[in-house]
Amino acid sequence: MMNGSIKTKKIIAAQDIANLAAGKKEGSLIDALTGRKDIGTFHVTFFPPWIFSAPTDPSRINIIIEDPAANLKPAK
Repeated sequence: MMNGSIKTKKIIAAQDIANLAAGKKEGSLIDALTGRKDIGTFHVTFFPPWIFSAPTDPSRINIIIEDPAANLKPAK
């Protein structure tokens, strides 16, 4: 018999998100990301500011994935 605990977390592939975002306008992109259960929160920014949709080429999309647990401080 064996006892223990394990911590797991979902691995989100940045390339999958870039492929999802390719060519989408801001509203459509927000709808698509909101529908994903593996994403807690997100922020969408287009640069330069006058661009209103993501590039159609996923390699031109910059995805930054942050682990929210990495910012937590240990309890005292």
